[in-house]
Amino acid sequence: MLTALRSTAFAFAVALALGAQAQPDLRLPPPPPSPGEASPGGTPLVTDPALASFANYTIYLRGTIPYYHADAHRYDPAYINPQGHSVFLDARLGLSLNYPHEVSMRRTGPDKPHPVDIDDFAEFVATPPSRFEGADRGPPFMPPELLAYRWTVEDARRPETYRATVLKMRGQGTIHYASFTLPKPGRYRVRLQVIFDGGRQGESVNEFEFREWFFVSLGDSSASGEGNPKRAGHPEPWSLACEVTTQNLAIANEPNMAAEPEWAEPEAHRSWTSGPALAAKALNRVFAQTWSPSGSEDSKRLDFDKVIFASFARSGAKTYTGLIASQKGAGDFIGAGQIEEARRTAAGRRIDVLMINIGGNDAGFSGVLKDLILENASVFRLYQVSDAGARREAREKIEKFLGVNLPPGQESDFDGTLNALRGQIETLRPSGLGDIYITGYPTGLFQYRRPDRTIGYRSCEIFRSRNFMNISTADAEAITQWGRLLNEAIKKKATEFGWRYIDVESDFEGRGYCAPGPDRYWVHAQESCRRQGDWDGTMHPNWKGHSAWGLRYSEAIRRHTFPFGPNRPILPPPEDELAPVR
Repeated sequence: MLTALRSTAFAFAVALALGAQAQPDLRLPPPPPSPGEASPGGTPLVTDPALASFANYTIYLRGTIPYYHADAHRYDPAYINPQGHSVFLDARLGLSLNYPHEVSMRRTGPDKPHPVDIDDFAEFVATPPSRFEGADRGPPFMPPELLAYRWTVEDARRPETYRATVLKMRGQGTIHYASFTLPKPGRYRVRLQVIFDGGRQGESVNEFEFREWFFVSLGDSSASGEGNPKRAGHPEPWSLACEVTTQNLAIANEPNMAAEPEWAEPEAHRSWTSGPALAAKALNRVFAQTWSPSGSEDSKRLDFDKVIFASFARSGAKTYTGLIASQKGAGDFIGAGQIEEARRTAAGRRIDVLMINIGGNDAGFSGVLKDLILENASVFRLYQVSDAGARREAREKIEKFLGVNLPPGQESDFDGTLNALRGQIETLRPSGLGDIYITGYPTGLFQYRRPDRTIGYRSCEIFRSRNFMNISTADAEAITQWGRLLNEAIKKKATEFGWRYIDVESDFEGRGYCAPGPDRYWVHAQESCRRQGDWDGTMHPNWKGHSAWGLRYSEAIRRHTFPFGPNRPILPPPEDELAPVR
């Protein structure tokens, strides 16, 4: 009698809350009385298909933001070789499917009583919302009839090697959430029982595959992320060093910074916004859910690719002095080449993907403008732009290094450099070495796209000066041509070595240093000065450029290394990592 009165009173309250004239009978049929597993209260459990949607959940593996100690210049060993793998399971999804946020707010507001019978919301069980509603808008509604969640996770192939159970009873905090520590990658089975009073339960059993990959990035400033600090700094308001850019750059005058930029590794100007880092992030699949509004197979695929990413790239690196041997100079903070640093860091772990960006500094025209001007490493010796002899000498030097017009069968200096690189890379193989990817370079540094979509060349900003630099069309075209020669040499050796070559020329076409703002893929001198307090970021890819580069890497890795699944988009970093120029 009391139960009937309670249900009638609640139905009337719901009708008033929804503004309805009458409510249909939404009560679920009683479950069959067959015996089953005991509930926490001792009542035999019977699986009720009408409650199955409550057993939907999300799975999340602990993220793979690189754990790097900048003060010690090393990655955390537990990040590179984890001893356990945390997985988080959250059945909030099932609650949200049955109680959309708007309905929960109407029925459980401060002036309304909580519902007392789950059956009054049966319409939301049968018809889930078209999108995931209310996931991040406060705690989910917990019906009083819901007593407990029981999670069981086991090795799907050998359950005897790993099996763990977590039981969360009502009143024990966030009962729809559980975490487990998996011993190793593999295939696992998850059973979720959502237990209600009266011995009813909603149940789901799913399996997921968990793979883990170790990505390593080696190279120069194009791989380190130069020009793109983790968090941009800004100069003192009274500092004018970033205003007269050409003159101040030429004399290496740098601003007083009110806020210093933040780098993952300040000594290397390394950030997680580089192309290789963005590729690793795009391939990192650590989240899935058992129900999807789109219904697409990929969105519901319970398979995970966890990417452990370690970059050793440094601005200014060359093949011999950087990758093979220690990078010279006062900034040598490791005392070993990047390959040796990677070997030590891996500590016996197999490297599944090795990404290499190298060659630009070896050839002498990498785009590191500070080197080009202050260290006299310019393609054209830019202090002598009117000197035809200097231009001819620079051209001959580059073409000789790249082996232009060499007799058949004779290798260039750069060929020998790459041969030495391969020999050193092979020292990583005893511990396991998977696919090796080496990239070419953007070549259209001064290209822009005309309104008729044709490609033109032009100079601007620091490259248009009466007294210092003034890149002509002929200069720009020559730089493009020599960049292509460099790429051809890299591609030829990649084919010979069995490495994968990454071509990015077309992605940067028409998006040069002087292209209109939205089309430009390069960091301007003034941007570098204001964001990182120096000129080193000048003529390096900006975030758009690194995104294009990272996409090419991720597509190739997905095609050749990963077993299946589409490529995911590269999303922009948080706004504080893309602070506007002040």
